[in-house]
Amino acid sequence: MILSISEFHHLRLFIFIGPGIMLAFRTIMKWKFAKQNKTYLLSAITCGLFIIGSIVYGSKHYNTII
Repeated sequence: MILSISEFHHLRLFIFIGPGIMLAFRTIMKWKFAKQNKTYLLSAITCGLFIIGSIVYGSKHYNTII
């Protein structure tokens, strides 16, 4: 992560994609094995926010990379 922030500006999008994938996996596992808790909804919302953040960041900084 630190290397992508400082050296490779076009890889900064992975700051959002990595945790987004992790939260998507956590959401699926919680939904599948712990349905009575309903805590998977919190992971799903956080995952959605990471996806929205990556879209906004990618569209905002797309012009500066090219």
